[in-house]
Amino acid sequence: MVVLFIVFAVTVVTMGLLFRSDMALASGQNLCLRNQSDYLAWAGLEHARAVIQSYDSTPLASTAAISTLPFTLDSKWYYDLQIAAPNTTNPSAYVYKVTGESWYGTASDKQARSMLYADIVYNPNDGSAVFSSIRR
Repeated sequence: MVVLFIVFAVTVVTMGLLFRSDMALASGQNLCLRNQSDYLAWAGLEHARAVIQSYDSTPLASTAAISTLPFTLDSKWYYDLQIAAPNTTNPSAYVYKVTGESWYGTASDKQARSMLYADIVYNPNDGSAVFSSIRR
């Protein structure tokens, strides 16, 4: 009877250790997905900055917002950009509000989602586009 009790106790302790290690592994995988999603959202903001900067001394259309279709990376990662019409109160610098969203999964089942909001200031005099703020 003592041997059976010892085997039972060892089994319970071993199962607890296996459960904890599985949870730690799942947590690490979730952190990895979240980091990849954050990096992809940052890449989306850089893409928006390049799009804004590519217009030679002319701001993007001030009447309509620009929305890109979701870009697909290896059929599992997506990112979407929304570039709002610029603030044209100051003709020496145009301020664009950009929303970058990235996710893993599908359009209906977004996992490891990351959203970044940025203000990009475009200076038509020298053609530079810089981030004035980035928010989560």
